[in-house]
Amino acid sequence: MQIGTLNCRGLRGETCRAKKETLVYSMKCLKLDILLLQETHVNTNSTEVIAGFTFIYSTSITDEQRKQAENLRTTPRVDTEHGGVGVILTPLA
Repeated sequence: MQIGTLNCRGLRGETCRAKKETLVYSMKCLKLDILLLQETHVNTNSTEVIAGFTFIYSTSITDEQRKQAENLRTTPRVDTEHGGVGVILTPLA
């Protein structure tokens, strides 16, 4: 089993689709089974699948903080994730 780690400096939103596809391509080239991610900037606990690879995100931002931010729209926003971690898993063969 091959495992790697990467500070990806942000994977939030659809604008990062190409970056995510590049990560998948790199995992294939390097024959990685698992890639651990830091600084995803994703502010939800969620998953997505790209080309069969499963992206799993984790954050410290709570639903309550998101609701508070929607109501207040303060600066700095309490629902902005400056860290966030994640993992990419290869498809099961």
